[in-house]
Amino acid sequence: MERLKGKVAVITGGAVGIGAATATRMAEEGAAVAILDCQDREGEALASGLSDRGFRAGYWHCDVSSEQEVKQVLDKVADSFGSLTVLVNNAGIAGPNKPTHELTEEEWDAVQNVNVKGVFFCTKHAIPHMKKAGVGSIINLSSIYGLVSAPDIPPYHASKGAVRLMSKTDALIYDELRCMICFT
Repeated sequence: MERLKGKVAVITGGAVGIGAATATRMAEEGAAVAILDCQDREGEALASGLSDRGFRAGYWHCDVSSEQEVKQVLDKVADSFGSLTVLVNNAGIAGPNKPTHELTEEEWDAVQNVNVKGVFFCTKHAIPHMKKAGVGSIINLSSIYGLVSAPDIPPYHASKGAVRLMSKTDALIYDELRCMICFT
């Protein structure tokens, strides 16, 4: 099948787990895939394995909590593959499992920086490439805990609620693109 033929997909947190499975499946469906992660060995191995199978794939080290790094990497991906038409915001961390009153500001911020700011930075810097291409899809992975929460991991639950609402807002703002939300 080649349902994604001609598409260029960026997958954050793409080196392992759901991200790696997404990158693999999208490559199998014909997309050129850009794997973004901080886990270099795993990301390079995945990109190499996909390339060995005849797919267009590359790995870029990217800390999604750094706006400058995100912009530079997304520009490099678009230059390497000729465009950027799909963004999968998958990168995320859970953070410490402590009650709110025991969390430090640094612990809270670490989760928000990856899970919320990362989605914001990647979306912000992917949109111009998608507008230039005339098409785009953004897939933000959230969680059921962004809807119902639970009595654990407060920074994670808050971050996933934020991603859910960011997705709805961006879908309304960028209706010429297809902003979708996926729950994991």
